[in-house]
Amino acid sequence: MNTFVLPESFFQNIIEDEDWEVIELSYKENKSTDEGIVVAVMFCYKTGSRYCPLYAGLNYNYLDCDIYPQLLWQTILRAKNLAVSPINLGFTASQNKKKFGAISYSNVGYIQMKDSYDMALVNLMPNEVR
Repeated sequence: MNTFVLPESFFQNIIEDEDWEVIELSYKENKSTDEGIVVAVMFCYKTGSRYCPLYAGLNYNYLDCDIYPQLLWQTILRAKNLAVSPINLGFTASQNKKKFGAISYSNVGYIQMKDSYDMALVNLMPNEVR
């Protein structure tokens, strides 16, 4: 889960690369118009045989409209239209992904730090939100 700001150039490079697709969900306040505001977006990397939704962006003001499950559903539909399998959905929100038939696999990651000084400083910081 990424919780830090990514540079605009990162997304511009994705948009310009033919191996990437962008899925957008729009919400229409007024059903008589074609225009809506984008409330969710998924950046998906595609290969010949796999579809990998890697980055999702959500407008948290519209979470009560179930935009994340709808974004997952639209991503799965797009992968099916491309006739690719499997769809690699990532690590988080497994309860939502299981509703669409996802299978969970256990993963373990290890890191080795050469210098633990910075980590020791982080552990000394108080646990408070500023």
